[in-house]
Amino acid sequence: LLLDEPATALDVAARRDLWRQLVRLRDEYQVTVALTTHLMEIADRCDRLAILSAGRLVALESPAQLKARIGGDVVTVKPAEDPQAICRLITQRFGPWADATEPQVVDGAIRLEKPDGSRFLAELSVALGDQIESITVGRPTLEDVFLHLTGSKLD
Repeated sequence: LLLDEPATALDVAARRDLWRQLVRLRDEYQVTVALTTHLMEIADRCDRLAILSAGRLVALESPAQLKARIGGDVVTVKPAEDPQAICRLITQRFGPWADATEPQVVDGAIRLEKPDGSRFLAELSVALGDQIESITVGRPTLEDVFLHLTGSKLD
C-alpha cells in the first residue's frame, strides 16, 4: 500500500485512527505500507525510514538507529542577541569539536550535538552568562537526525 502524506490535515484523533488501521493491515494481512510524511510523530512510529535530501537517499534505518547516529545530546542555545556572534564565541571558547558537531545557527538559535550535554550546559551557562536567554538539552529527535544528515531544517 503506497500512501502520500496520508495524515496531512487530520486532527490528532483521526491520525491515531489512521495509524491503528495501518498497523492492522500490516499485522493481520501482511500488507507492506510505504508512506511519505513530514510529520515526525508518524515517522517515529515506522519500522524503517528512508531520508531523502535533494532527491538522494541519505539514510535507510529504523527511527532508533537513526537517532543513535547523533553523537550524544542535542544542545540548543537561544542567545539574547546576535546568534551568529554567540555561535562564533562558542566555537572559539569550546572548539575544536572532536566529540561534537560544529555549532550552527538554526532558526535564530544555536544548535550542536555533544555527548554529556548536561555537563556542557553548565559550562556554557558560566561562559556566556547574560548573553543567553536559555539553553536546553535533549535526546535526539528525528528532526535532529534530518538536520544532522542533510544540513537543513525540515520544512
